[in-house]
Amino acid sequence: ARRTFPWGEEAPRCDGVVFGRWDGLACALAGRGAEAVGRASQDRTPEGVRDLGGNVAEWVTDAFVARHPVCGDVCRDPQNAPGTEPLGAAQRVVRGGFWNEWAGSTRAAGRSRLRRDEYRANVGFRCVIPRAPSSDGGA
Repeated sequence: ARRTFPWGEEAPRCDGVVFGRWDGLACALAGRGAEAVGRASQDRTPEGVRDLGGNVAEWVTDAFVARHPVCGDVCRDPQNAPGTEPLGAAQRVVRGGFWNEWAGSTRAAGRSRLRRDEYRANVGFRCVIPRAPSSDGGA
């Protein structure tokens, strides 16, 4: 489902998403820094995934490409299989907003880039553990 923000269409609120916590930004009074994972009440997808819009951005496996390829009616995030990334691809994609960035960075389609050897306190990674199927056959 297409959504403006990971959680839906409602604009991010300072009390619901960890963003804009820097001098001069919308949520500066909330204090600087990331919060414990899962504490942002608004930043939760309908599927239950937390913190995709704010808190810290996340490294993904893709090399950064300035323009997405034309994809017609069905657009998918371009992915780079190991060994197929553009020659000299020194930058990697990071997704999601972060605590010291403006509200627009929390959009579902947002992406940024960093050198693959660069460290930032507002970028991390996500560990995912699939749930075991329930006894009634559902997920």
